[in-house]
Amino acid sequence: MRNVRRALAVAALAAAIALSACAHARVTYVDSDASYTAQQLRSLLDRTDLGSVANERVSKATELRHEALVELRSQGSAQSAAADVVTETFPAATESVPVYVERATFDSSESLILIEAWVDSRNRLSSRRLWVIDAKSGQVYYSASAGSRR
Repeated sequence: MRNVRRALAVAALAAAIALSACAHARVTYVDSDASYTAQQLRSLLDRTDLGSVANERVSKATELRHEALVELRSQGSAQSAAADVVTETFPAATESVPVYVERATFDSSESLILIEAWVDSRNRLSSRRLWVIDAKSGQVYYSASAGSRR
C-alpha cells in the first residue's frame, strides 16, 4: 500500500511538472465556416492576444514553438493535422510561436489561418504575423504582420 501511494505521488508530481512546462504554450484552435477577406484578416491579426508568450525572449521561441505544436496536436485529429501543416510549411528553428490557428476559407480556398508571436526590435515575442496557408498543399496564399520588427 505504501508503494502504491508513493507511485501515485510520483505520478501526480510528474503530471504537475508536465502541465507547468506547457503552461507557456497556449494556442487557440478554431474550426469555423468563416470566410475572410484580406481586410478582415488584418483586423483579426490586430486584435489577437499573444497570451502567455507575449514579451518572452526570442531565445525561448524554439522551445515555446515546440510546446505550442505539441499542445495543438493533443487537442484532436483536426488540430493535429493543422499542426502538421504548420510544421511542414515552416522550419522548426523559426523565431515565432503559434498562438492562433483557424480552419476557414480565404479567396474560396479551404485554408488555415495561422497567427504567430514574432520577434520585435527588442528581441522579444511581441509582434504578430499572420499566414494564410492552403490546408492541403501548405502553399502560403497571404501574409501580414503587426508590431515593430528589428
